[in-house]
Amino acid sequence: FGAERAKDVDEAVRGADCIVIATDHKLFRDLDLGRIKALMNGNPALVDGRRIVHPIEAKKQGFVYYGIGRGVK
Repeated sequence: FGAERAKDVDEAVRGADCIVIATDHKLFRDLDLGRIKALMNGNPALVDGRRIVHPIEAKKQGFVYYGIGRGVK
């Protein structure tokens, strides 16, 4: 369907507005959110479908955080 595969996480998020985490692989559990945010556009969003990112840490790093199954606060 025309999708391209990134060689690494940095390439995948560079210039992105939003990250959607849909798997709980170790790679995603150990993300350096500060580094990731620096690669993304302005006010990045993070949708955590596996609840592997701590919401307070994501917000502290400057993400708009949406955790599936965590409720709305």
